Amino acid sequence: SFGTYRTALATGIKLAGVAALLTIINQLNAELKKINAPEKMQATGKKLTAGLVDVASSHGYNLNVSGMPSMPYLRLSDDPTQVLHQEWCAECTLRGAYFAPHHNWFISCAHSNAEIKKTLEIADSAFPALKKKKK
Repeated sequence: SFGTYRTALATGIKLAGVAALLTIINQLNAELKKINAPEKMQATGKKLTAGLVDVASSHGYNLNVSGMPSMPYLRLSDDPTQVLHQEWCAECTLRGAYFAPHHNWFISCAHSNAEIKKTLEIADSAFPALKKKKK
């Protein structure tokens, strides 16, 4: 023996692994029900997207939001080439908030009011950089 040990999974007995996975899934489901995860993600998405629309508007931009609040799709509609939107997403990413420029976003139960506030601050700071690029 070279100090190698076998587990139930390594010997082909998969029941222990299945039992462990089911335990994790059951605990996760119980926690998600306890916090009412779907409602929480919808509310968080509404708060985030409404805030982003307001921030964009305060800088003279139009931000369109579509899709479910928990899985929104956002697009700056001020440029039909979408370059402006891509640049805004890049500026936000440089500042610490990854904005997918060509895909729905995904809200999770881990997003808190603190993350929303920070994200709105990042988005707000990114818009002046777009105006500088135009000059």
